[in-house]
Amino acid sequence: MALGRFVGSLLGCFLLFSLQEGFGELPLLEDYTKAKEIAETYERPLLLLFTGSDWSSSSQKILEMVMDKADFKETLGNTFVCVKVDFPERNQHSRETLLQNEILREKYQIKEFPLFVILDKEEREVSRLSYLEKEPKAYAEQLKELFFTYTALVNSVEKALCEKEPSAASLEALYEKVSTLGCFYLKDKLLQEGMKCEKSVFFPLEAYARLVKAKEHDLPEAEMLRELIQKRDQNNEKKGRLRLALLDFQAHEENKDEALKFLQSYIETFGEADLQQLFKLHLVISEFFQKAEGLGTGERFQTVSAE
Repeated sequence: MALGRFVGSLLGCFLLFSLQEGFGELPLLEDYTKAKEIAETYERPLLLLFTGSDWSSSSQKILEMVMDKADFKETLGNTFVCVKVDFPERNQHSRETLLQNEILREKYQIKEFPLFVILDKEEREVSRLSYLEKEPKAYAEQLKELFFTYTALVNSVEKALCEKEPSAASLEALYEKVSTLGCFYLKDKLLQEGMKCEKSVFFPLEAYARLVKAKEHDLPEAEMLRELIQKRDQNNEKKGRLRLALLDFQAHEENKDEALKFLQSYIETFGEADLQQLFKLHLVISEFFQKAEGLGTGERFQTVSAE
């Protein structure tokens, strides 16, 4: 045990020295606590690789054909502190490592393997990258680009939030970029600020969409958001009523009659002025019937809709 601690401390010292001196690539660690200490000390992001090393063929490929290749290591350099979070079917880890890995899987809601997850120095998720058929160098370049994009977005978000009254349009544009990256905490910041914009329809819709996804559409907060969206886009000029109808449909899709009334109400109120979306809504309803009652019913409804 004492020898293990000594070796661990020695490795930690070597890793810290490597970062400080700007030496080449760092090894793939398995001790998250040690990796976090290094990341905090030298303000480096963490790169977690979730794998199933003895059962997932894609995990084996990414470990052997990407992580072990010189092009990947040299391109990635010491940009990240890298950690392998492995879930083998055959127990190859200590109890401490198994517990550590399970906590990380739960915390970042990992549902696929292999998967890269980039964290900032405060352990907040920056972005994630699934397995791709790419050359090692291209893989490393994409991981670095994701983090550099995040860094630029952080600066843009902080600048926007420092403005006395940031415009809804600028906040919406940033929100879309952050959503593409997958950085949840920045999305939360922008959503909170965007809700202060008195004429925005976009942010109340985003807030309502979150409640629908969490199956919390029956809460008083959800009804307040619905009323706000309807008030701010009474004539559907911003297509907010369309998205609201689709979200309501999604929220109640387990009850066929309840779900359909939202789309039917939209068609009756705005259909003639929105012919392009009218056809798409008919297709949505048709597909819904096909799933609920079989192909024949869907075909009959589609025929009636077309008429």
